[in-house]
Amino acid sequence: MLREGTRQRINELAAYVKMNDTQIIEYDDKLVRKYIEQIQIYYDKFMVCFKAKIETNVLR
Repeated sequence: MLREGTRQRINELAAYVKMNDTQIIEYDDKLVRKYIEQIQIYYDKFMVCFKAKIETNVLR
C-alpha cells in the first residue's frame, strides 16, 4: 500500500502531465527537483527514479 505522501506526489505528477499538453523541450530545474530523486546512467540505458518510488528505464 502506498503512503499518503507517495500517493500525493503521483497525483501531482499526473496532474502536471495532463495540464501540459506540449512537450518539454528545455531543462526545467524546478520540475526535476520536485519529482526526480535520482538518475542512474548505464552503458546501454539510464534509469530515472522518481520520488514517488516509480522507476523507468530509457534505452539508448
